Amino acid sequence: MFGGTAVLRNGIAFAKIKHGSLWLKVDEGNINDFIEKGMVQYSYGKDNSRKLNFYEAPAEVIEDADTLIRWATKAWGAANRSKK
Repeated sequence: MFGGTAVLRNGIAFAKIKHGSLWLKVDEGNINDFIEKGMVQYSYGKDNSRKLNFYEAPAEVIEDADTLIRWATKAWGAANRSKK
């Protein structure tokens, strides 16, 4: 997945690992969680103008298993909704 590692549940990619970071899928259901924490959107290309609906997961989320499960579940929901 764009040179990184995709994280899938039931065949649906809801996260990726790239550049030493965990990136979670977003939509209207969870994007504000990331914006409130000041996290950045995944971008690529020569000028980083191409953006994907993935945001970097905050360190405090990754470091707490219960919180990570909640955020990952929301990301899977976003990925699942995007497939419909």
